[in-house]
Amino acid sequence: MISFFNKLRNVFSFIIAKLLFLGIIIILLLGLSGILLRWQGLSPMWIDPLMRHLVLIIAFLGATLATEKSLHIKIDVFATFLEKFPNSIKKYLYLWIQAFTFIISFFLTYASYQFFLIEKEYPQPSIFDLESYHLVFIIPLGFFLVTFMTFLKLFDLKHLEKNEGVND
Repeated sequence: MISFFNKLRNVFSFIIAKLLFLGIIIILLLGLSGILLRWQGLSPMWIDPLMRHLVLIIAFLGATLATEKSLHIKIDVFATFLEKFPNSIKKYLYLWIQAFTFIISFFLTYASYQFFLIEKEYPQPSIFDLESYHLVFIIPLGFFLVTFMTFLKLFDLKHLEKNEGVND
């Protein structure tokens, strides 16, 4: 069962990494085309808002990968405090921290979904004849990706085994 979650996490990370790379390429091409078109006196109104939303998508994809690699922002005070514990206790603390992180991520996903529902209730026109709530959906989707990755990290036992034999 645990190997299933690890395989799912690896596939999920692979897809996220490819989407992140694609998003960066699209932003670079849109930025370059925007600059070149402005030199010619043309300025499509949709390039800047589209790039802003793509940056938001890339930020959430990057946060999802950072969560998978455990490179996300950590509170150093807790890290130095946790170093004092033996590894046998660190394993359980890691699980509790991951569970707490999952709960916080879940609530952020829920709050962003509520924001989406409010935006959907009072829509405003946006680019490409889309309503604003279509673009705001990036936020709950991004938080869901981070929450899902955090959930998959709950089953990551490699991290627990990695610290064995150190400071016991």
